[in-house]
Amino acid sequence: MANDNKATQMLPPAQTDVPQGVPNVRASVRRHRHIGARPEAVWEVVGRAELLHLWFPGVVDCTMVDQVRTVTLGSGLKLDERIITCDPIQRRFQYRIEGGLFREHLATLDVLEASQGSSVVVYATDADPATMAVVMGGAMGAALDELDRQLTSGDGPAVLAAADAPPPEVVGGTVGAFTPPDLTESTPTPGAS
Repeated sequence: MANDNKATQMLPPAQTDVPQGVPNVRASVRRHRHIGARPEAVWEVVGRAELLHLWFPGVVDCTMVDQVRTVTLGSGLKLDERIITCDPIQRRFQYRIEGGLFREHLATLDVLEASQGSSVVVYATDADPATMAVVMGGAMGAALDELDRQLTSGDGPAVLAAADAPPPEVVGGTVGAFTPPDLTESTPTPGAS
């Protein structure tokens, strides 16, 4: 017997760029929190790659070398994360976990202005294999809870560390020591007098 209730019928699969016959094993997860702190204060923590272990439960240490943050989990597992974007204007931070349990990964944190001096932090991750996105989703939720707790109270290791030390140099939207060439000096054109 045919089902005439269109609301309960299965929708056709979403169009993707994956070739026909190849399973799409990548997944996306997004979490968000309303935080009772100004977006500038939230960015002072979120935009500091080296402070992650102070607000992300399960991460016990992190080190930065150039554009790569190496995080150490409580289990001892180390993950290399390449910093893709650290944009203080848009308050967007992106990183990619390289290797390990992931074939592909991209995480994005956006700090958005909300009303009355508060913020919304959106944390999204895309991962292959898809199961890793589910795992990351739970961890991201716990991280946002801790970020909210510290920033709303104005106290906690990440908030104190952000206040105590200046942020690393940010150039061209990324964290690092890259120094752009000095374009103020003119170089003589060969053959010109």
